[in-house]
Amino acid sequence: MSIKTKFSPKCVVFSSLWLFFPCSSFLFGIVANTNNEYLEQLPETSYTGQGVSILFMSIPASKFQMGCSIGYGDEQPAHELNLNAFQISNAEITNEQYVAFLNSALASGEIIATNSSVIGATWPNSGKIYLDLLGSYNLNNKCQIIYDGVEFKVKEGWGKYPVVYVTWYGAYAFAAHYGFRLPTEAEWEYAARGDDLQEYGTDDGTIKNDNANYDWIPGYATPAGEYPANLFGLYDMTGNLWEWCNDWYESGYYKYSPQNNPTGPVSGSSRVLRGGSWNSRSDKCRAAFRYEQAPDIARSDIGFRVAR
Repeated sequence: MSIKTKFSPKCVVFSSLWLFFPCSSFLFGIVANTNNEYLEQLPETSYTGQGVSILFMSIPASKFQMGCSIGYGDEQPAHELNLNAFQISNAEITNEQYVAFLNSALASGEIIATNSSVIGATWPNSGKIYLDLLGSYNLNNKCQIIYDGVEFKVKEGWGKYPVVYVTWYGAYAFAAHYGFRLPTEAEWEYAARGDDLQEYGTDDGTIKNDNANYDWIPGYATPAGEYPANLFGLYDMTGNLWEWCNDWYESGYYKYSPQNNPTGPVSGSSRVLRGGSWNSRSDKCRAAFRYEQAPDIARSDIGFRVAR
């Protein structure tokens, strides 16, 4: 395993006319030459180990307003939170990264492989499906990982695309295998919005077809880097794929969540998903929008990234 840290200059400058964006800090005014000092030099930490390389971006400790006072019911009330600093992968986990995990986990006895699925073999998710190998929506939206009876492989040309048809259990297992975790819902929202409480987790806080993959254009998940990174250097925090968070979902959780580093309800029947996907309309791609699915669901529009 090797870990390398570097600092890359990132200057954030806006020069736009803003009218009204729900759940944004920009209301009726001109925002020009806005520079966030902590964004000018963001630490990038590269992790390499067990056949996988992941680039993490460092997110500073913060106090921010989570949720939306005029959004859907489960986004309310908007409430102030304190978060410790954390790191989050700059992109969604790819097919080639997930295959590296699968082959490592297969060798160590952590998983059971069949022609149709990958199943957990160890605590805490023994017997749970991690990946639906036969999952398919259409030609461009299907699981691009195969098992040949000996090892897992990525279909030619699909290595850099984000892994799909992965369940929450499969996302959790990947993260745990490398000593990481899934981001909490609060961490995910702050990493998308930043201190300016941008409405969308894009480069400029807006959503359009040249800065996010959504609303069936182009109609499938794309590799990281196809669209600009957001203010923290993170790709595809808006659209592309819904992303699993660690938290259990509860519609009324914001009414009683703790102010410091909330981690979600202690139990539930579904897990939080954030960010919208390639087939989501724009309002579902808002950084404050909350979605949920059972942890054993695997779909062509769901993926994940990791945190630590």
